[in-house]
Amino acid sequence: MAVLALSPGCGRGPRGDGGVTETGNTLRETALLILWAQIRSSEDPPLAAAELIPWLREHKVIRPDEPFMRIDNGLVVDAWGSPIVLIAEDRVLTALGSRGPNGTWDGGRVDDLVQKLEPLRRDPHEWATTRPTR
Repeated sequence: MAVLALSPGCGRGPRGDGGVTETGNTLRETALLILWAQIRSSEDPPLAAAELIPWLREHKVIRPDEPFMRIDNGLVVDAWGSPIVLIAEDRVLTALGSRGPNGTWDGGRVDDLVQKLEPLRRDPHEWATTRPTR
């Protein structure tokens, strides 16, 4: 497993339940947007965090003022202000991660949160509650 596109964290600060629910929702929503863009374009998503937002915008799955995710300096960030982690195996994006409240990527363990793409890809019911078609 390769972890790609790690960027230094931004400002940190817990919200509500410590940011876990917000970050879980951000990871899930971002994963669904990636899958949606992949289906629409037949292109693999980028493996660099800095390329993800432009790629999603290019395929018209997010707006410049996207209300469903926190974007800071062109990167999707978690509730604690750190850019999400793109996780790839064999140069294929397989999951998204958050460094969690401690701000350190612990390989998906300790306080990290991970959203795998494959379960969302396999279960069409996950798509039903996502977003209205634009």
